[in-house]
Amino acid sequence: MLALGQRKLAAGDASGAMQIAEQLEARNRLDPQTKAQSDRLLEQSGYALARENLAKGDTHQVLEFEHRVTRRGVSSARLLNLAIQAQGGKRSEYTLAEESLLTQYGYELDGSSPRKSIPVVDNTVERLRKEFRQAVREHPDAIGLRLNYGQFLLSLDCLEAQGNQDGAKEQFQEALVLDDRSLLARLGLGLVEFERGKYAQALAQFEAVLQIDPENLAGHLNAAVCLAQLGRPAEADAHLRRAWQLTDDPLLRTAIEAQRSRNR
Repeated sequence: MLALGQRKLAAGDASGAMQIAEQLEARNRLDPQTKAQSDRLLEQSGYALARENLAKGDTHQVLEFEHRVTRRGVSSARLLNLAIQAQGGKRSEYTLAEESLLTQYGYELDGSSPRKSIPVVDNTVERLRKEFRQAVREHPDAIGLRLNYGQFLLSLDCLEAQGNQDGAKEQFQEALVLDDRSLLARLGLGLVEFERGKYAQALAQFEAVLQIDPENLAGHLNAAVCLAQLGRPAEADAHLRRAWQLTDDPLLRTAIEAQRSRNR
């Protein structure tokens, strides 16, 4: 049964693999080795199904698959991460993968922020804050949880401002300890430093991103915003030109063209 389940998973049939794993888990007398393999198959298939449904925006199914795994006593930090993302209304395993541009945090391409507003804190926000805190406590080595918790705190920067920025920075720093080449952790640190008004430090983080991935859109665009704040328009323009080439978003391209015209 294990071999069949593993073949199904390898062939892309995560649902079939999960059913087999659940049948095995329902047995009371599995030897330790078989139990460990069954647990792994259950976690892998549950994660694959939850991730697929998160991308579709089917939050109910994400939570259902996470529950089907954990009720068997199998702990999975990455499944817990997907469940929290689903509850937060996200459709990506890593929020920063889709929300890494300074323009997405209320800033203009020259670094000004005329549209920044205080986010609404409701029961959902407070519940997510508690769930992230507990999840990171239980799984301190889960980089996905740290990245998402950091972004969550960053998104609440207008509330208890300094405290949230410091908390976000800590999470991104811990993520870098776990993976010193994490582009998302570097982007998160750059966003935090910019929010704190530390434009040179923010620029250093975005430049570090570009050293690893020279074609990173967020790295170029955010570096341009930092350089604008530092009074270096010519350097900013070079990054804006590359960002224009890397994006296919017509609104962003229009904004970049307008900013480049103002820089001349």
